[in-house]
Amino acid sequence: MKINMRLQTTKFEVVALLLLFILAAVFRFWMLGYASFGTDSMEFYKLAKIGQSIGEIWRNPPWLNQIPLNETFSLIMVKIGLPATPFVVRLPFAIMGVMAVFFVWKLARRWFGPGAALSVLLLAVFNPYQIYFARTAYHYSGALCWSAAMFLIFWSIWESFRRKEAPSGKDLTLWFLAAVVACHMHMSVWVVAGLQGLLMLIYGLKLKTNRTRFLGAFSLGSVLLTALMARWLIRAVQEVIKNSVGGGHHTGSSAKSEFLRLLPAYFAGENLAAFILLLVAIALTILAVFRDTESGKRLRSFVLICTLHILVLLLYVAIIGSGIAKITYFSSIWPQFILLVGIGAFAGVRSMVSQRWRTGIYAVLAGAYIALTAWPVYAMIRLEGSPTPYYKINDWILSNLPAETPVLTDRWYEPWNELAVHNPGNINYTFTVPDDPIASYSQFNWRKTVENFFEKYPEAAFLEMERGKYESTFGPWTFPQQYFARSATVTNNAVMMLRKTKVFPLDTFSSANTNRIVTRIFYNTPEDLAEAAKRNGRDVLRIYNAGWGYAKPGWQQGQFEDYRLLRQSASLAIYNLQDVPLQGTLEIAAATSERSKSITVAEAKTTFSPGRIRQ
Repeated sequence: MKINMRLQTTKFEVVALLLLFILAAVFRFWMLGYASFGTDSMEFYKLAKIGQSIGEIWRNPPWLNQIPLNETFSLIMVKIGLPATPFVVRLPFAIMGVMAVFFVWKLARRWFGPGAALSVLLLAVFNPYQIYFARTAYHYSGALCWSAAMFLIFWSIWESFRRKEAPSGKDLTLWFLAAVVACHMHMSVWVVAGLQGLLMLIYGLKLKTNRTRFLGAFSLGSVLLTALMARWLIRAVQEVIKNSVGGGHHTGSSAKSEFLRLLPAYFAGENLAAFILLLVAIALTILAVFRDTESGKRLRSFVLICTLHILVLLLYVAIIGSGIAKITYFSSIWPQFILLVGIGAFAGVRSMVSQRWRTGIYAVLAGAYIALTAWPVYAMIRLEGSPTPYYKINDWILSNLPAETPVLTDRWYEPWNELAVHNPGNINYTFTVPDDPIASYSQFNWRKTVENFFEKYPEAAFLEMERGKYESTFGPWTFPQQYFARSATVTNNAVMMLRKTKVFPLDTFSSANTNRIVTRIFYNTPEDLAEAAKRNGRDVLRIYNAGWGYAKPGWQQGQFEDYRLLRQSASLAIYNLQDVPLQGTLEIAAATSERSKSITVAEAKTTFSPGRIRQ
């Protein structure tokens, strides 16, 4: 039995669709290369910059718990000749972001009509959570997209079962193809695919006709899907064993707190107005499911299936995560949630309000959602980092500090990870010793090493990213405020906008101390240093001037010494802090690594042999 699902398209729908899909593209592509990368997504950028071999990354995946298909998308962009820029690296994920919007609209349009489809489309287009990950080079945009594609095809299969018919071979083939891609996006999609496969098997066994044909096709698809996923299933089990036995741990927050904020975060934010609007949408959905019409029966089935998806994934994450979770781990059920809310709210208004009032109520609800999300959407587009504004920090340093000034950080990972990725090449970011974990912080006496660093390089600056770190254990640390005469604040203004509306796609956006969202750069001018040295009773102050490079060559071997590098020429500034002339001796300790090097100081020539320190 075939059902004609053709629905008449009105001019209003055409205009609305055109406008909303244009907005969907604008929100996901505009200024796509503007933000700096977060800790996880920068790995995609690094792989693209070095032109990583696609074959090699599949032969030797860098992580046990991730599949490198998403990285492959970015690498393909580079392999076909596009430059390895932030825009290009993120481009596949923005494309999948628009595709996800299309898939949820398509499902609603086909099975619930143009009005419900426009409702879903509006929610998807302006959805802050989906927009954020569509603009992020990471696994979740793909999880959202291909989970939506899989559910679109699954619902066509489900409708066949509702009619007590075997699904078509085309639908089964498309579902298995979508499942293959979706399951390579993120492990959370495995649960969604498994649930849909189980439902298909249960209802397929109840078929009166064509059961054998269905079971044969389903079995073949299941075997092929399992074979393709076997390697990754084994690696996932290894990751679980490593975390439970080998001292590893899951990252995230309390599962209970993440469950409570999950639906508001997936809707419009965790503010009161958004929460009220979400409750209204849920109430309208509940009212709609009690209708006795044929469409009401379909809606009840749809609500049940969507709710089942959400509950099963919640249970899975609660068990596997050992009480730890992140809202991102549930990204594969975002399509079910947004469809449930969009279709349910539309159906609820239609079921309880007379026709002459419906348009006005739809307009009020749509306007309320746009009003709640417009500001967060603008902030998403203007994000300067996730959450640290690295490019903005670079710009400030290049504009306000002398060239090649060493910039010490309070997070030792930064100079060789995030700051290294975003470094334009002429900023000397550095660290003293490891400050994490806390045992290393204490063992190396990190605070003392910082003081020694600025005694050695008084002209250096200090980049504060983790204000108050370990103060509960070691007490307040006020050295930067005491040593430096000046400071500047570099703020990710877009994240501060999101904090006002309580839209937090990542938990780092909501930290109480705003660490890494608001950073401070402490620095001194030569005049500041001279005045401070004089106050402290010093006779002479030595400062490295222009021309000196910086190196910390042995840190990977646990050797944390650092050096200033003399290239062709460089200068030292020596300040006499007394009111009378002084005499003294300038002593230089230096070494050259590969070949002899001669330097001339005040017309006196000295030769340094390779591998030997000479004073």
